[in-house]
Parts: sequence; structure tokens; C-alpha cells
Amino acid sequence: MGWAGFVVLSKKLGKIFDGHDGLTFGLAAASLMLLPFALVEGRMIHGHLIEIGGALLVALLNAALPLVLEFRALQRMSARTYGVLVTMEPAIGALVGALFLGQAIGLSMSAAIACVTVAALGITLLDRQSKP
Repeated sequence: MGWAGFVVLSKKLGKIFDGHDGLTFGLAAASLMLLPFALVEGRMIHGHLIEIGGALLVALLNAALPLVLEFRALQRMSARTYGVLVTMEPAIGALVGALFLGQAIGLSMSAAIACVTVAALGITLLDRQSKP
């Protein structure tokens, strides 16, 4: 439900704000909502400068950069197409795991990957044909 809200709100914020301003506003709002929980947990107050800097670096590479790229993609494509492409992430992750990490892909996982890929491809092609 939260991801669906992200897709819809990102599309609307992308039309209202220029550049990355909408994403910046959204990340700042999310950070403010999480701040009370982080303060209650206590590690943020007692963290050393290197630990906090490392956490910020991880946040930048793990959250901010991918969100900026997804935000820019949402500004240029329909939410439906974006949703289909996102459904392919597990399949790509499984293939990367198999190729680079040597993880085995069983028969049921192969069938699931094939179903998701075919469905995503079909919807993507239909979405392109419906546009003038």
C-alpha cells in the first residue's frame, strides 16, 4: 500500500515541483516522521561521527540514489508501465543471484520468473500500443 502511494504521489509531485524538489520534499517528510522513533531507539544520540557518516552514506546509496532514478522515471512514463517494470525486479534479482552469486534457481522459481516476465512484457506492449 505504501509503495502504491509512492508511485501515485511521485507522479503528482513530479508535475507540481521542478527537478528533484518533489522527491526532496517527500524524503524530508518521511525523515521527520521517522525521527521520533530513531530518537526513542537511542543509537542516533549515542552514535559516533563515523557511524553517523556511514549511515548517511548507506542511506544515500541505498535509498536516495535509487529513489531519484525512480522519481525521474515516473515523470516520464505512466504509473502502469512503471508498476509492471517494478514487478520484474524480483526476476532480475534472482537472475543476478544465479549468475554472480551462484544461487540455485529451482523449478518453481523458474516458473514464477517466467510468469512474471511474460505478464510484464504483455502489459508493457499493450500499454505502448494504446498510446498514439
